Amino acid sequence: MEYLLEEISAADEAQILLDVDDEKRARLLMDGGFFRNSKRKWAIDKTRNYYLMRAPTYRPMSRDRYFFMHFQGRIYGLRVLNGYGPMTVFDDRPMPEIEADLKKEVVAAFAVHKLFGASFIPEFE
Repeated sequence: MEYLLEEISAADEAQILLDVDDEKRARLLMDGGFFRNSKRKWAIDKTRNYYLMRAPTYRPMSRDRYFFMHFQGRIYGLRVLNGYGPMTVFDDRPMPEIEADLKKEVVAAFAVHKLFGASFIPEFE
């Protein structure tokens, strides 16, 4: 597992919109689109097609930071509480049999993605 921090290209944006469910797609497209006029980056493991990326905030006045993690063909929403963590929670509960593996991948992806340019090790409830 090797994550690289890369800029999200237009082709990547199109693939992300195919990967997400309808609710997450609506979040990415609201207000003219999440990718509009901004260079977004993601931590991606191209071999396994796993990736972590910032997600749009959908709760007004929230201090949490939102992310999407693509793991085993599904996008999971997660939040870093109060914006700086380290407490991190899943908005989409993973099945118990994959939860430990998903958490390991989130930690590995954050090691590359970071949070506000600083090292970040998420902790889970």
